[in-house]
Amino acid sequence: MNRLPILIVAVAATLALWPAACLAKGTSDPWAGSYMRIGSFPEWVNSPDLGFEMEYSGLFDTEVDGAANPDQEDVALVAPWLSGTLASGAGVLHPDHLGANMKDNGYWTCYADGRMTVELSAGDGEKNVSLRFEALGATEDYKPRHPFSPTYSESTILDTHGAKTVAPYALTCKPGGYVTITYQVVDLLSPTLTVSIRITSSSGKTVKSIALGTQPNKTVLTSLWKCGLGKGKYRYSVLATDLAGNKASKIGRNSLTVR
Repeated sequence: MNRLPILIVAVAATLALWPAACLAKGTSDPWAGSYMRIGSFPEWVNSPDLGFEMEYSGLFDTEVDGAANPDQEDVALVAPWLSGTLASGAGVLHPDHLGANMKDNGYWTCYADGRMTVELSAGDGEKNVSLRFEALGATEDYKPRHPFSPTYSESTILDTHGAKTVAPYALTCKPGGYVTITYQVVDLLSPTLTVSIRITSSSGKTVKSIALGTQPNKTVLTSLWKCGLGKGKYRYSVLATDLAGNKASKIGRNSLTVR
């Protein structure tokens, strides 16, 4: 991938702050005073296309033949460099705003911010994403003193498959009586799932939905329900959504008779 020069931009955009991890603390660190913020980074995703917010800012000094360079324009200073379990491998990213402002003391204020989207590598499981800022455009005359920023790393779990639900027993109850609904949800990755029961009439119309909340994976569970239906034949289905947002791909169903 080619590393393109960063044009000098007059005004940096300002973003609302999000939860952050500050980097490069301590006066002995050449990147002291710089910071990187990454937000909206999900713990679970159901698509390889991963979007997140980022912001970087910091001072960066240049050296040309041993002297500070106060008037060089259109120099390539820093750019975000992404690596990890990605479909395209490591490479330079181009967020919404990227550039630098010259300061009177010979330092550049480098910045980058915006929303970025990357493609994770194929296959479900944990994915790691690392972001750092790398000095670009080094030539014989332009010598960046501090070529790399600290690295900020995050991880997410890619889960593209829905769960299987089980409704093992046909049920019978009386109007106003209680019935125990036995069910199970089985997912490859998600430790918990959001579960509900949907009851339909013989014509397929939904007549009742029972929210069961967050339930553990791969566990036989029961729920005591007071029947508010009239006499007749119904069917109940066990629905589930995993932590990545996938709906159940195989839905367990069985009969419910009210008499």
